[in-house]
Parts: sequence; C-alpha cells; structure tokens
Amino acid sequence: MPESVEYKCVTTARDYLKASHVFRLGDIWFWLMFVAISVICVHGGYSKSMLLLDDGYAFKHLLWLIIFVGLYLGWLWVVFWLPERDFRDLPYVEAEFDMTVDESGIFGRGAQMNYGFYWCAYTKAVEKRDFFVLVQARRAYQPLPKRCMAGKDVERIRELIRAHIPDTRLLD
Repeated sequence: MPESVEYKCVTTARDYLKASHVFRLGDIWFWLMFVAISVICVHGGYSKSMLLLDDGYAFKHLLWLIIFVGLYLGWLWVVFWLPERDFRDLPYVEAEFDMTVDESGIFGRGAQMNYGFYWCAYTKAVEKRDFFVLVQARRAYQPLPKRCMAGKDVERIRELIRAHIPDTRLLD
C-alpha cells in the first residue's frame, strides 16, 4: 500500500468554486430540475399561443417567455454565482495548511484550526486536471488542488483514493 503524502497547501476560494461546479454539475437531481423547468416553461409558453395569436394568447406567450428567462437566470445564479459568495469568509479558505494524506484519511494542520476526515467519511471522488474533489455528503465536498503536490504525490493520492473510496472517477 502507498505511504503517506505530506505537503503544504493554500486552498483558495477559486478552488472551492471550481469544486462546487464539478459537484453540482455531476448531480442527477440538478439536471432533473433543469429538464423539469424547461418542460414546464416550453409547454406553458408554446401550447396554444403559437396556434392562436390573438391579443390574449400573445400576452400569455410573452408572460411564459419572461418566466422562462427568469427561471434560467435564477438557475444560473444559484449554480455559478451564489457559491462564490459562500466561500469568501470561511476560516479555512486562503489559509496555509500542512496536509497529510495516509491510510487513515486526510488531515490538515493550520495556524488557526486543524481538521481531519477518515476515508469512511467520503462517498465519492472526482479527479479533474487541476484538482481532486472528495465528496462527503450532499452539500459537503473538499477540493485537493494538485498545484501543491509533486507528481509522485498525485499518483500516491490517486492510489489511496482508489483503495478507500468506492465511487471514483479518476484520470489515469
């Protein structure tokens, strides 16, 4: 089994934002909601309004179009812009941590706080070009940026993730 990996890292708000996009865009409920909003708006806006374009139906068509655009703008705000606000004032964002990844889990020691999670706390792992995203629960995830790690450390962490987290999508 791989040995432990130790490195220093500053996880930025941008890292958390990228991880939130990976996490949200990989959620099946997210896409089901997207499709449901589309079907409701398209059906409501185009059912009879396109066939009978008298004044009442033209107004109905315009109203559904406004609702459609409003729902999509709200959806984009929740997915892409709202998470950025969530990461601004967290104590562990922009703080330097001494990270240790070993057979028992992932642990960080910083100037203001320490944290750690055993492997059993993670349900899913996704690897992207710049970072790993380790998912703990429906709205709890942890990015591990690769820019802080040496090449051999990335490979060791990949092995540890494969050994301990059953649902993984890793780059090989």
